[in-house]
Amino acid sequence: DASDGTGASGSACVDGSDWTGASGSACVDGSDWTDASGSACVDGSDWTDASGSACVDGSDWTDASGSACADGSDWTDASGSACVDETDSSFASASSRIRVFDWSST
Repeated sequence: DASDGTGASGSACVDGSDWTGASGSACVDGSDWTDASGSACVDGSDWTDASGSACVDGSDWTDASGSACADGSDWTDASGSACVDETDSSFASASSRIRVFDWSST
């Protein structure tokens, strides 16, 4: 099911609304979580990725591998997996998929 997946820590992901990120922080409705570097994420609008790059409104940021991210539509995560149109991504610590997480929904 494209709407269900498993996060980096092995926690279940249902409709992109309830999962646990790489650091073990709880994620509810994709609005409050902590990424691999421990940075706080609120409403997906302000956070810092593993490399310390700033992320604002999910529209312009650079991930851990240094790939440019524009409008959340094309980027490469820390493990080198390609992410296109916010629908397919891999977390640094696992090859899991989250198909329904919208970085630019703020």
